[in-house]
Amino acid sequence: MTSPITHALRKGEVGELNVVFGSGGTKAVLAGAGSIIAFELAGLKNFATIGGASGGSIPAALLASGASASQILAHALKTDFTSLLTAKTGKIRQILALLMKYRYEQTRPIKGVFSSEKLGTFVSALATSWPDKFWTAASAEQGFVLFTKHGAHRFGVGTHPVQLASEPVAVGMAVRASCAIPGVIDSVSYQGEPLFDGAFTEFGECPVDLPVQHFGVRKSDIFALDISEEIVKKNRWLRILFHIFCGGRCVSIDAPHPEAKDGLMLAQPAISGFHALEFTLSLDQKWHAVVQGFASTVEALDRGGRLPAENRDFVLSLKNLLAAVDVSTVRKRQFAKQIQKVFQSKAPQILA
Repeated sequence: MTSPITHALRKGEVGELNVVFGSGGTKAVLAGAGSIIAFELAGLKNFATIGGASGGSIPAALLASGASASQILAHALKTDFTSLLTAKTGKIRQILALLMKYRYEQTRPIKGVFSSEKLGTFVSALATSWPDKFWTAASAEQGFVLFTKHGAHRFGVGTHPVQLASEPVAVGMAVRASCAIPGVIDSVSYQGEPLFDGAFTEFGECPVDLPVQHFGVRKSDIFALDISEEIVKKNRWLRILFHIFCGGRCVSIDAPHPEAKDGLMLAQPAISGFHALEFTLSLDQKWHAVVQGFASTVEALDRGGRLPAENRDFVLSLKNLLAAVDVSTVRKRQFAKQIQKVFQSKAPQILA
């Protein structure tokens, strides 16, 4: 059911795309850049709504702000992700916090081992005012806060929504709140209440049902980028460590993910070699995530019949050329050079 207080955000007609970027830390940022490259090269420019949770809120904010694919790619490749967070403890405490991540999702400590003020400054410098079609969410005690151009609204369990603000907040603050992983990154206080990671709302890590419920869009008009950490979670020793550090207070390690049904255009890139909460990455690792985001987006859009006919052959051929680059060369520090050669030959504007 459409929420009356956020209905005004919906401007698109039936058939116009709505974009949802799911959580996934650095993977979400990089794969999101790949999705945005696919949109631009396919000629998809007009979206009804653009939103995301946690790490996915960052590419969502940049896309909604009007930044080009080349600008967003440049930021993703050149930015040292460690520079966006301020370490408050030593490495040992940081590792312990990551191992206790699933316990912290239950206990929700207000303080983490990193603070995110620099992330807020970075995002606000790129999105100086709230983009018309952008939304993001952060979890709260028994509910969540939804941020849009119409301000902030709090939704509780079994209660009527409450308007907290009629004007939009700073984009950087909303993104910080949506990225506040309990125990890892400090929570963000808003109107006296601590807010946490947007992946912990009732809509999950890739909140495809949020725009359906609150903006009245059809699921068949949604493109979603869902980052899965299942490869990491299948590691037997890591699972044992996670359960040990949970101390009996662990939420489910295996998170639910959306399914490609009801016409949902679902991209689920297979990004290996690093964890979503690794912030120090090589250029080759970054390009691997970008390429996977691009390829999975092209495939999802094609399955949904959303690649414009005039550009379809081009983006499909580019996807195949990129897929032909040996991913094992990531370890040899040769992957980025080969990928850049492909783009320089076929779509040099992306590297401009």
